[in-house]
Amino acid sequence: MGLFLAVASAIVYGCADFCGGKATRKVSTVTVTFSSQLLGLSVLAVAVWLVPADGPTWRALGFGALGGLGGAVGIMLLYHGLAVGTMSIVSPITAVVAAAIPLLVGTVVLGERPGVLGLAGIACALVAVVLVSVSPSHGTVVNALQMVFISLGAGIGFGVFFVMLQQAGKPEDVGLWALVAARPISVLVPGLLVARQHQSLFPSRAAWPLVMLAGVLDQLANVLYVLAIGSGLLSIVAVLASLYPVSTVALARIIDRERLQRVQVAGLGFALAGLVMIAL
Repeated sequence: MGLFLAVASAIVYGCADFCGGKATRKVSTVTVTFSSQLLGLSVLAVAVWLVPADGPTWRALGFGALGGLGGAVGIMLLYHGLAVGTMSIVSPITAVVAAAIPLLVGTVVLGERPGVLGLAGIACALVAVVLVSVSPSHGTVVNALQMVFISLGAGIGFGVFFVMLQQAGKPEDVGLWALVAARPISVLVPGLLVARQHQSLFPSRAAWPLVMLAGVLDQLANVLYVLAIGSGLLSIVAVLASLYPVSTVALARIIDRERLQRVQVAGLGFALAGLVMIAL
């Protein structure tokens, strides 16, 4: 069940990033982030009621708040990178770093030991993330280096988010209270930036549907991820959740009619192989 939920979270994360990335081409990154994170509260309110727990613990709230800070930084940097149209740089670096941090924490700190097939599946998944995110890039070397640093920052933010939610405790014990603690931080950080830059807190009417979808889907993916780590290894669940570029690229192909390159098709094959190996 944990593997299924992790894959589901990756699919939903990818859909949220697709919507958020398109929205940031119409509205500023911080406005999209603030509004989408605020709208995600509706999903969280229902999910907390559906996943009962004895109540919040200081551990869950503390780690949740730290995770919210990492997630807020990660999503703002990711949306900014996607907004400038450099997916070939931003997506693979962000996703691989986001997977590498919990992978290292899980294996080195927590002592998790995936089997040989599991390790092979993790390797295939990481390769898949890189291959499926490849797209033509026509930026300068300077712009490429800027995108590398932005992507590293986004990946670290998401990696911290993944680890902190796992450290908060199992959902059967603490429910989704870590996400409850994370959400005010993920709303406050972009909100302060919006105020500092004297921009509108809310997007234009034309961008609302995309922003709403981004917020609702992002929070739904967070819930799926928390449920996944309750019944799976951090080192595997986080890597599977980091396969989100697969659904982002798939939506770009279906909705925007973007053509897939051969290397991207190969990436999809690696993703499928990795999922099969991890599931065995």
